[in-house]
Amino acid sequence: MNPFDAFKKLQEFNKKPECLHPDSGSGKCSSKIAKAHTVQRGSSLQKIADKGHVYGFAVDAVNLNKSPGRIPVKRIGINDASTFNGFCANHDNTTFSPVEQKPFTATHEQCFLLGYRAMCREFYQKKTVIDAMPFISQLDKGRSLPDQVDFQSSLQSMFVGQTVGLRDLKQRKDAFDKLLVNGNHQDANFYVIETTVTPDVMATFGVTLEFDFEGNRLQNLSDLDKTLESIYITILATESGGAIVLSWLNDTNVACEKFVGSLHRIEDSAVGDAIIRLAFEYSENTFFNPIWWDGLPENIRHGLLDKLTTAISLDVRRLPSCLMPDGKRYVSWPVSGRKSSVEF
Repeated sequence: MNPFDAFKKLQEFNKKPECLHPDSGSGKCSSKIAKAHTVQRGSSLQKIADKGHVYGFAVDAVNLNKSPGRIPVKRIGINDASTFNGFCANHDNTTFSPVEQKPFTATHEQCFLLGYRAMCREFYQKKTVIDAMPFISQLDKGRSLPDQVDFQSSLQSMFVGQTVGLRDLKQRKDAFDKLLVNGNHQDANFYVIETTVTPDVMATFGVTLEFDFEGNRLQNLSDLDKTLESIYITILATESGGAIVLSWLNDTNVACEKFVGSLHRIEDSAVGDAIIRLAFEYSENTFFNPIWWDGLPENIRHGLLDKLTTAISLDVRRLPSCLMPDGKRYVSWPVSGRKSSVEF
């Protein structure tokens, strides 16, 4: 198949409408699936936009073909940035109104909902990959036999990893859903860093923890028999500047608290750079101010793009130093305060 046609077909899997709310089967869903923004459009993306556009990663066949070996960036309209078809309009509105329609004040409920939305997006994306596997398995047609053997071997390893990841995500979603339905937001944890300026980068994503900001190994990701801990991160704009919100469940607090503890020990002046390393290392659902990005030196831009390109490669293992200080300054986000549901 032509690579462009293949990518178009894969995009169809990524647009499958579905409502992930736990009450979706109770007749309370609206007929319309929302084009939900995981990064808030009006309150966040608009603040970093240049003429209604932000920069995001160009993970499509045309742009990847133009820029082999490195994921490029492209201008994206804020109406199209960070959307997914994971909730019906009714549940999207009622569930997330405390973060969409009220100023962010780092309440337990708001931090829980930001984590819940990030988790649902990860769950939706993982299901998409699993659903697309039968189609992907046919993409080696016409290649030589050795190439087909290599392709199918890599694909099988990927399938095992994705299946285990979906298993773990399903367990976490069940736990999050229970807290959502019962309103027990206090049974999830959060850590918030508030800034006096609007962050140049906005993102919503989850991380299956492997290393912390000090290079310590937190979990062995190759242990497929163990349910691995994940943490969920949102970078957003607020009325007074911005916030970095980390959310996690109480029953996944060993690796998560060690990870957050290593972030807590970073000095205020270096926090912004640490968050940039985290977002570019782990999330393709990251959007940034075009003026900020274009103003960075070329070697800094290439270094950040290489982080994500390396991270998604099946052939390159993530280094313990991936989140550690690298001697580079990316941003200046003065910290106005930190809030946490646990003590460090």
